[in-house]
Amino acid sequence: MIFFDNARVKTFRSENSKGEKCESPYELNTTEYKEYADQIRELIRQYVPPERDMLEQAYQTGNIMVGPEPGASGQYRLLISNYIKQGDKMTQS
Repeated sequence: MIFFDNARVKTFRSENSKGEKCESPYELNTTEYKEYADQIRELIRQYVPPERDMLEQAYQTGNIMVGPEPGASGQYRLLISNYIKQGDKMTQS
C-alpha cells in the first residue's frame, strides 16, 4: 500500500464553472471533477512506481526509514520523506 501525506494537487480550483466558491471537490461539476481526477492521477504517477535515482537521492540525504509494520508481525514498511515535494511522506508496506 502507498499513502501520501502533505501531497496536494497543485491547481485545485476555488470556484466552479458558475463562479461559486468550492470548498471541496464534491462541489465541482462532472467536467471539473474529471479534471480534478486527472490532476490526482498525474500526482500519483510521480510517486508510483518509485524511481531508482530518486530513491538513491532520498537514501543519501537521510530521508528513508525502514521499520516494523505496526500490528503486522514480521512485516516492515519503508517511509520516504521529501520524495517529490518538501514535507511529503510516502509509505510502502
